[in-house]
Amino acid sequence: IGTHVVQNLVDIMWRPSGAQVERDGLAMLDSAGALVTQYPTSGEIRSTPLGLSSEWQEPVAITQFSERLYILDPPAEVIWKYFPQDEGFIVDEGERTLFLSADADLRAASDIDIYGEDGSLLVTYPDGRIRYIDTASGRIVWDENDLLESGLAAPLQSPVAGKFIGRGLNASIFILDAGSGRVIQASRLGNVLAQYRATDGRGQDIFSGATDLTVAETPLRIFVTNENELYLVTQ
Repeated sequence: IGTHVVQNLVDIMWRPSGAQVERDGLAMLDSAGALVTQYPTSGEIRSTPLGLSSEWQEPVAITQFSERLYILDPPAEVIWKYFPQDEGFIVDEGERTLFLSADADLRAASDIDIYGEDGSLLVTYPDGRIRYIDTASGRIVWDENDLLESGLAAPLQSPVAGKFIGRGLNASIFILDAGSGRVIQASRLGNVLAQYRATDGRGQDIFSGATDLTVAETPLRIFVTNENELYLVTQ
């Protein structure tokens, strides 16, 4: 892309237009130190260099809040933080990373997402843990044990991805537990709302071994990736 050589695209997200971003785009994190964005309306593809990438170790996930970009880097035990500027990003030397308590244990994390209304952070861990964190204080609000106490049928085994879906009273958290072959829907207070399983046309479990998900509502549609397949699951 121009002079940039793409290496490994490690995560993908929709980046909507806003105060700094003029166009909607499909943004992909490149391990070579850039955000690659494809603009569907024009077909243009652009690469935007990201500062601090020389300090990255092995980033695995991206998310956004208030047009800011956040990158989970487990070996570095940090979530890198970037501020928007026009179509690109800048680094604030006073806020290079998201401040969290040591209990966040980012070295073992598999995915993150940030709630767009208050900046709350969801972190999943492939060893069965999950953390809902108040980023203002860095404090853990609830975890996987609270889910068990609020209706989770069986403990999480390997949650690999989590997403905030909806806003306000309709906001939910969807957790892909690839180890147990489930998608769990919970409230932001940590109450279990539903648990979903799905099979393909051959009767094979879709959620077991899946690696990522996103969700669309009204009607409910769950999209998951499993190896080289993309599945759409409906009720």
